[in-house]
Amino acid sequence: LCTTYLWNENTRTPVTRLIMEKLKLSKPNRLRKRALIIKQIQALKPSVIFCNTSTNGEILNELHEIGSPIIVRIPELETAIHEYAGLKSANQTFSLSSKIIAVSKAVRKNLVENFHVDPEKITVCYGSIPNRELEFTDANESFIDFEENQLIVGGIGTLNWTKGSDLFLTIAKLFYKKYPDSKVRFVWLGSTSNSIEKIKALYDIRKAGLLN
Repeated sequence: LCTTYLWNENTRTPVTRLIMEKLKLSKPNRLRKRALIIKQIQALKPSVIFCNTSTNGEILNELHEIGSPIIVRIPELETAIHEYAGLKSANQTFSLSSKIIAVSKAVRKNLVENFHVDPEKITVCYGSIPNRELEFTDANESFIDFEENQLIVGGIGTLNWTKGSDLFLTIAKLFYKKYPDSKVRFVWLGSTSNSIEKIKALYDIRKAGLLN
């Protein structure tokens, strides 16, 4: 369950995380506290409810009774929606939203063709990050040891199937099999320390003989 933010036009301050953390309790406790939480949120009179994922349909089903516009930003494609949200929650999210922001044309196409979302409801707003040079720190200098003018093949994102980290490793294996003496470097940025995904990825890298 991801955090849903409620924006109050008067204070221009997101609702306290404490209220939203209560929505992350175990299901029995969540059900008992839900009515009280909704009353607390109603008292805030949020101008807009902004949700950053397709996975919060269950919560939005409660919050829409407040009457505030619900804007939902969707970064997920079809498989991720089924994996992380489930069809019921996703459909709740789509039907209850006043406006949907798709992070790409591919996301918009998926919503329209596979989930039958009204295309007039969707605006494409590409995801982005600040355009600045990578800041090297002591934490990453150990593996960012490049030669001058060295060609880098890069990937970025969490280490899971939806980000294509498995394909990245497969391509690296095929490349070095064909060009064993190449100085091209494959570098992936992004993982959670000691996560099972990272452990699996490092295992596959070592097994492929690609760990420097």
